[in-house]
Amino acid sequence: MKRQPFKKGDKLVCMADSGYPSLTIGKVYTVVKDEEPGILDTPYVTTTSDDPQKPITAHVFRFALHDGEEVTPEKLERIREERRKQTSRGI
Repeated sequence: MKRQPFKKGDKLVCMADSGYPSLTIGKVYTVVKDEEPGILDTPYVTTTSDDPQKPITAHVFRFALHDGEEVTPEKLERIREERRKQTSRGI
């Protein structure tokens, strides 16, 4: 099943922070602007960041939709594993 676009107000878990000093892996951020199309089929999303005054715009692959559960290292690994399965199925 294809991922639904992120919408303003959604809660996202950061899965990759490389190159973004104001993002932290495992931290939950809020979408402040609906997902936008990007270059080469990689959409962007704008979220809150570790700096409350500066939202961040990044590729959606850096985030996963937060399900409301506490984000633990085990939870992050489960999300990563699910992403690997989806990628291998071409989703």
